[in-house]
Amino acid sequence: MKNQGSRIIIIGILVGLCVTSCYHSNTHEGNVDSLLNQIEDSVGVNPYTSRSKLLKLLPSVTDSLPYYKFYSLYVRSFLAANSFDTAFLLNKKIFQFCRKEVKPPDEIKKLLAAAYNSNGIYYTEKCYLDSALYSYKKALQLASLAIDSRYIDISINVADMFTRKGDYINGIGYYRKALFTSDSLGITRKMGFPIYFGLGQAYYAGLRDFTLSEKYFDLAWRLYPQRTFHEQFVYCNNRGNSYYYQQKYDRALQWFLKAKALVASGKYASYENLCYANLSDIYLKLGKLDSAQYYWNKSFQFFASAKGTTIYYYLATVKAGIALKKGNVAEAHSWLTLDKTALQIEPEIVGLRNQCWQEYYLKIGDYKNAYHSLLQNMHLNDSIRNEKVMSRIAEIDTRYRQDTAVMKREILLTQQNSQISVLKMTNCFWILLVVVIVIGAVAIYYSLQRKRVMQQLKFQDQAAQLRLQNIRNRISPHLMFNVLNQKISDEKDRDNQQLFDLVKLLRKSLEFTDQTLISLQDELEFVKTYIDLEQVKLGDEFKWHLELDDSIDTNAIKLPAMMIQIPVENALKHGLRNKTGDKKLSINISGQSHGVQILIRDNGTGFFPAAQSSTKGTGTGLKVLYQTIQLLNLKNSNPIRLSMKNSDDPKNSGAVADIFIPYGYHI
Repeated sequence: MKNQGSRIIIIGILVGLCVTSCYHSNTHEGNVDSLLNQIEDSVGVNPYTSRSKLLKLLPSVTDSLPYYKFYSLYVRSFLAANSFDTAFLLNKKIFQFCRKEVKPPDEIKKLLAAAYNSNGIYYTEKCYLDSALYSYKKALQLASLAIDSRYIDISINVADMFTRKGDYINGIGYYRKALFTSDSLGITRKMGFPIYFGLGQAYYAGLRDFTLSEKYFDLAWRLYPQRTFHEQFVYCNNRGNSYYYQQKYDRALQWFLKAKALVASGKYASYENLCYANLSDIYLKLGKLDSAQYYWNKSFQFFASAKGTTIYYYLATVKAGIALKKGNVAEAHSWLTLDKTALQIEPEIVGLRNQCWQEYYLKIGDYKNAYHSLLQNMHLNDSIRNEKVMSRIAEIDTRYRQDTAVMKREILLTQQNSQISVLKMTNCFWILLVVVIVIGAVAIYYSLQRKRVMQQLKFQDQAAQLRLQNIRNRISPHLMFNVLNQKISDEKDRDNQQLFDLVKLLRKSLEFTDQTLISLQDELEFVKTYIDLEQVKLGDEFKWHLELDDSIDTNAIKLPAMMIQIPVENALKHGLRNKTGDKKLSINISGQSHGVQILIRDNGTGFFPAAQSSTKGTGTGLKVLYQTIQLLNLKNSNPIRLSMKNSDDPKNSGAVADIFIPYGYHI
C-alpha cells in the first residue's frame, strides 16, 4: 500500500518503454520512409518479429543516414523486449555516427534525440535517476525541432523523472506541457493516458490534492481499455492508493481487487504478492481480521527474505496491527521491534508504525510512552502537512503563471496567422482585418485583466482553505486530551508545569498556522516556551541567553512563523542533546541599517545535512522554512536571508544560524 517509491519506479519504467522513438526523414525517398513507418508502428508490439525484419534490411541500406534510422529501430526492439543492457551497448554506435558532424543537420539531431531517449530508458531501469533526467532533457531539447507525438513522449519521460525524484512541481509542469501540445495537435486520445495518469499520481502522492487527482484519474480511465496489461495494473494499484490516503477504504478495496484480478494467472508473482500486501492492510482497516491475516500470510511467504527493505518494514507494521486488534500484545511488540532497517522509509509508513506504537502502549497502560509516540507522530504529520501546504501554494502560483504564458502564446500565434492572411487579401480587406485585430486585442486585454483578478482571488481562497485544513488535521484531540488528563493527574507539580507549557506551545502553534507573518515578539515568546519545555531533557548543564538590541521594536518587526524556532530546535536536537559537559545556546538580535540581524549560536557538534547527522532527522523543518522564504521573497525587492554554517571560532565549535529580516517586509 505504502511502497510508493517502488511503484513509482515501476511506473517510470512502463511509461519509458512506451516513449522511446526514432524520427523519420522527409528528405529521402518514399520507400525508405514507408518501411520505417511500418516497422516503427510494430516494434513495440512485436519486438522480435520487427528485429528479424530489420536484420534483413540493414545490409541493403547503403546511405549512412537511412541505415542509422533503421538501426535506431533495431535498438528500440531490445528495449521493448526488456534487454536494456544490450540496447545501451548498441546505442553507442548511433552516438559515434552523430558526433562526427561538427554542425549536425536537423535530421541528425532528431536521430541523436532518439539515442538520448533510449539511454534515458536504460538509466531509468537501472534507477540512475539523475542520469535518466539528463538524457531525457537532452532528448527533449533536440526533439523541439519538430513538435509532434515524439516530443510529447519525451516530455512525459521528463515529467516522470521529476515525479520519481519528489519534485512534483516540475513534474506537473512537464505533464501540462505534454498535455497542451497533444491538445494542440489533436492527438490527446492517443497520447493522453500516461499524461492524465501521471497528473493524477502527482497530485495525490505529492500534493494531496485529491480533487484534481480524481479528475485526471477519471480522464485516464476513459482511455483504460486500450492500454497494456502493465499500464492497467499500475493504474488500478495507484487508484486504490489514492482512496487509501483519503481513508475511503471500501473504494480502495474495489481497485485493489481489480488489480488482483489482472494478475490472477500467476505469471506475475511480484505484482500478485504486492496485491496481497495491499489487501491485508485494507481488510485490517475494515476490521476483517481473518481476511487480513490470510492475505498477509500469502504476501509474507513471498517477501520473507526481503529483510531491510521498505516492503518488509510495511508488512511487519501490518502484522503488528493485526496482533493488536486480536489482543496479542506480546506478538505485536515482537513485530514492532523485529525490523531494524536503516533504509529511508517514507514518512507515511513511519506514521503507520508510530500509530501502532501508540495503540500498543495504551493497551499495556504505559501512557507516558503513548504520549511520546503521539508527539512523534504529530511532529511527523505536521512537518509533512506543512511541506505539502507550501508545495501546493507554490504549485498554484506556478500554474497561474503558466496559464498566463500559454494565453500570451496563443495571442501571438493568432496575430501571426492574421498577418499571413492579410498578405493574401486586398487592401480594403487588409484595413478591415486590422480593425478586427485591434478590437480583438482590446477584448483579449480586458479578458486577461479579468482572469488575472479571478486567478488571484482563487489563489487566496485556496491558500485559506489549505491553512484551515492544516489547522483541522494537526492533532487528534480525543487521544491528546485523554493522555494529557491522565498525565496531569498522575505526575508531580513540575511535570504538570511541563504539560501546561506544552499546551501553551501547541495553542501558539495553531494560532500561527493562520498567519503568514508574525511579530518578532510573538516568535520570541514561542521560542522561550519551547526552550523551557526542552530544559528537562537537556539537564542542568544547559544554559542559554537572549541578547536584544534596545532600539528594536519587537512588535513592529514581522517575520515568517517558526523563523527562529526551527534553527533553535535543530540546535537543541542535533547539536546539544547528545553532547556531554556544558551546553550553551545564544540568540543575539541587533539592528542594522536596512534591517534586523539574528544570530543563533550553540557549542554543539556542528551543522550537518540530515543525511549525515547522527540524530534521526528528516530535515523537513529547514526545507519548509527555505521554501517559505523563497515564496515570500518573490514579492519583496529586499529579501529575507538565512544561512546555516559551522562556527569559524576554533575555541567555540558548534553551528551558527544567520538570519537577516529587512525593514518593511510584507506579503
